[in-house]
Amino acid sequence: MIKRIFRSKSDIENLSRLRTAVPHSKDAFNYRGIIVNKPWGYEYLMYENPEVAVWVLFLKYNHATSMHCHPNKKTSLMVLSGRVLVSTLEGWFEFGKCEGISIEEAVFHRTKTISRGGAFIMEIESPPNKKDLIRLKDEYGRENQEYEGQSKMTNKTKQYRYVHFHKEPLKKKDRKLIGDCNLTLISFERGLDIDQQLKTESAHLVGILKGGLVDDRGEILLSCGEIALLSEIQSRPKILARDDIIYLTISHHDRKTQKIK
Repeated sequence: MIKRIFRSKSDIENLSRLRTAVPHSKDAFNYRGIIVNKPWGYEYLMYENPEVAVWVLFLKYNHATSMHCHPNKKTSLMVLSGRVLVSTLEGWFEFGKCEGISIEEAVFHRTKTISRGGAFIMEIESPPNKKDLIRLKDEYGRENQEYEGQSKMTNKTKQYRYVHFHKEPLKKKDRKLIGDCNLTLISFERGLDIDQQLKTESAHLVGILKGGLVDDRGEILLSCGEIALLSEIQSRPKILARDDIIYLTISHHDRKTQKIK
């Protein structure tokens, strides 16, 4: 299941009231190899290019992020293990493994873990900028505060469950295990048969990290930073890439039969 959420009247009214707090500067800090500790758990940058930043979050049981929004960037959230509630100002949704939500710019949202073992989730943010953050409500007293400073960061990644795709040059295909899901990062050159490539994939979800997908009429199927059920994309008669493309597939990990190299 993939939900899509758009700005509501409540989002617009609350953001207008807090507009003076919106930061306009770009975040130049290098988050690679860094763990950012949070009152609800921790997060880290798994992959980044000029178009997107992919973050992995671990939320402890019964803990939640702030009710926040990103005025200038869209967010796609996927659950990699456990179960979570994602709330907006208009309602809430429950998600489990390999389910998620695409959130438009300026939509206030909050994620809470309801599984006792906690939850790993992944967020694709487009464009990258951790300063693009407005906190409306927070259980830990961080209302109207900026993103965490360096006092909350550590480079001791071995003390955490840390998995990344930072190694360069980027492999044409690289697979990792995070939580209960296999994540496969695939780099595909324009001119090759992306239609055949995607229609032979067996994953559950697909997310675009560079470029985009269109059909043979030029209709946009999936833009950079967005996620979809792979089966929905595969159902289209013809899939084309607008340029060189990098995409990520997410599938269930069967611990009894699969090994990650």
